[in-house]
Amino acid sequence: MSTGVLLSTIWAYNSFTLPIIMTGGGPLRATEILGLFIFKQAFDAFDFGAAAAASIILFAQILLVIVFYLRVVERD
Repeated sequence: MSTGVLLSTIWAYNSFTLPIIMTGGGPLRATEILGLFIFKQAFDAFDFGAAAAASIILFAQILLVIVFYLRVVERD
């Protein structure tokens, strides 16, 4: 079960294609996910510093999920 949760979380972080094709971030950024925000900052606004900072935040979030997953798996 914990493997399924980890894979679902990773797939949720990778859901970039559907929001950019369907809404482009939506009205008033309602459907803008972190990956789409990073893309828009880097390639629409040319603010590579903000995109890099958001990428580090995304990396930290995924790292926390993986560390939590590894602790749960080791306990079982």
